[in-house]
Amino acid sequence: MATLRPEFGPGLPDVLAPRLRWPVRRTQRVLLALFAVFVVVQCARIALSTGSELTNDVVVREPVAFTLGHRDGLERVPPRAGETLRLQTVAGAKTDERFTVAPLRLAPYTGDQAGLLPVLAAREVVRLRARFPTEFRYRGDGRARINELPGHQLLFQTRIDGRLYYGKRFFLLPELEPPAQPREGVVLTLLSRYSKATPSVDAVGTSGQMKGPLRSFRFGGERP
Repeated sequence: MATLRPEFGPGLPDVLAPRLRWPVRRTQRVLLALFAVFVVVQCARIALSTGSELTNDVVVREPVAFTLGHRDGLERVPPRAGETLRLQTVAGAKTDERFTVAPLRLAPYTGDQAGLLPVLAAREVVRLRARFPTEFRYRGDGRARINELPGHQLLFQTRIDGRLYYGKRFFLLPELEPPAQPREGVVLTLLSRYSKATPSVDAVGTSGQMKGPLRSFRFGGERP
């Protein structure tokens, strides 16, 4: 184990060895062994939590095939008009989170999709303002990448039944080998009621129940 420069004072083995009445080298070996055990335990915890987090698989095959997983805190409910999937928190939950998927179809276009998706987001802002003329607030937009899928995200807030909600809307297209251009994708909408777990729009999808389906989303019909 490397020793510290004199100006930084004695290292941990030098401090512990006299108290434990062990040689410094033995103290170094014990500390290294304890650190190795700590690393193994933390890796095991991460692996177990990742594997047990998503207890439900969802496979949708049409009109656009995709898969994702979610925890028991979300339940699958009948989708509304224009949607292919709707998940929401179970009855009696402390939070209200809603995750929906809708198909995205594009007319033939030229150029890169990165230049097209911001146009779609701008048009969506106009539609949302018309839907919520006094309750919609645009919070920004920009490029997004979900599980290596390139896309664009729109951030907003609104009120539902007088309660403040934060939302994110992702426009995603599958990656195809050039010169093919994707024309069918999805729109993911995440909506979360303001709470300690979701204190801002940035927290939507980064914690809570919707983190799982967002991170596990994949195009195609193979189970996650």
